[in-house]
Amino acid sequence: KLAGLISAHPQSGQMPLIEKVAKIFPTIVLGRAYLGRGLHHVAPDYEQAAELINDHLTDLGHKHYALVLRSVLEDYSRNWVDAFTQARRITGQPFDYRTHVIDYHSFPEFRLPNILLQDHAPYCPENLQAYVLVMSSYLRHLLADDAFRDRMEKDLSVVAFDFGLQAIDTYWPGRSITHVTCDWARIGRRAMEALAVLAGEGEPPDSARELAHGVEHH
Repeated sequence: KLAGLISAHPQSGQMPLIEKVAKIFPTIVLGRAYLGRGLHHVAPDYEQAAELINDHLTDLGHKHYALVLRSVLEDYSRNWVDAFTQARRITGQPFDYRTHVIDYHSFPEFRLPNILLQDHAPYCPENLQAYVLVMSSYLRHLLADDAFRDRMEKDLSVVAFDFGLQAIDTYWPGRSITHVTCDWARIGRRAMEALAVLAGEGEPPDSARELAHGVEHH
């Protein structure tokens, strides 16, 4: 009696299965935008998030920062690269993924502290002042490293994008961590409304009706 499926934050490796499922019954991808695959999805406004982060770091005087992500070839990472490229373009600043993106796909996530402090920072052509983490879960490894925590306390800014899967303050108890999150309750409601349209149940708001007509929102 399954009427449809909502897949929350699927990663690239899961997409072939989701695409097959979507041919059987209505499917909504929640939280991540996989464009050009014929899927319906409800995802955050990555461009707005990038503008908020860029403005915040610029106000702090941190013009030179780098995105930390798993693979620039993944759809999720491309969303962020495109969003920051646009955000920097608006303010007249260049964004070059060769110097503004740290792609750790060849290494396990627990090596992030060494990658950032030992492998990347010494060879960064700019005076790197901040890191933007596209997943707040990266904090688990970074804040477990004494050297990285010491840099954060002295001269390094860190901004994390939070999916809300774990309370942000649990990563570093007693400390404030700058992060950008979304109204996940609203996004979840929109996903349910869109699924209702696709399943032919009821007449939900216009935003969901647009999704049912094949418009890919992000």
